[in-house]
Amino acid sequence: MKKPIRVTVALDEENYEIFNRLKDEMRVSQSELIRKVLKFYSIYRDLEKHESEKIKIYVEMLAEEEHVILDIDHWITFLRFIETHPEKEEFWNIHRDIAKAHAEQFMGKHLSTPAFPLHKHILYLSLSTDLLCSPSARVGHAESQRLS
Repeated sequence: MKKPIRVTVALDEENYEIFNRLKDEMRVSQSELIRKVLKFYSIYRDLEKHESEKIKIYVEMLAEEEHVILDIDHWITFLRFIETHPEKEEFWNIHRDIAKAHAEQFMGKHLSTPAFPLHKHILYLSLSTDLLCSPSARVGHAESQRLS
């Protein structure tokens, strides 16, 4: 193995506390922590431009493989199709039950944050019901953004 290159780093008090906490939590040496952090940052630095709380929520929801990302136009098309289906009332009843169950499930998770409050999650779950149950309501992405 090639001899490692030594680097000296100066940290303010806050960052030094973070550094020590991470080192202790991960049970690694200072050098190993720096190597891991550098590799992690080199892979995920593009995420820095997004709200960290939203990223945490998306990861938590997607990692359990119970949720998917769906283009809003596909979703609206699907919902418009449901509106013409002879069993649409049964669909909406099932949809409301699922939305209620998800709202209860989310209460136990750290999904409500100042950046993305829980009421938005519940709104997204029930948005289609409220907007498309009415015969006169036909909305697209811009309207759903306004309501959220």
